[in-house]
Amino acid sequence: MTLHAICMVRSVSADAYHREHIMTAWTVRDRNGELLTDFAAGSRIDVGRKVVPQRYDAFRLHVSSSYREMFERAVSRVLASNGWEIVRIRV
Repeated sequence: MTLHAICMVRSVSADAYHREHIMTAWTVRDRNGELLTDFAAGSRIDVGRKVVPQRYDAFRLHVSSSYREMFERAVSRVLASNGWEIVRIRV
């Protein structure tokens, strides 16, 4: 799957007469500044789900704040140990 295939289209209104379409996606950037496209996804949460070794339920991540906090801690540990960060990219 290409990076373009997973990007989400967002319409941003610049003014009443003009509209731009910006393609956005999220991925991981390593300590050297390289984008790791294997982790690319349409949302920050989906990138995190790819980063952590255990499976986290997508529905529960959206509805349960305590489950999401546990997930965010797991994602933070993986990112810190590898020197990575999750970043938004525009294509």
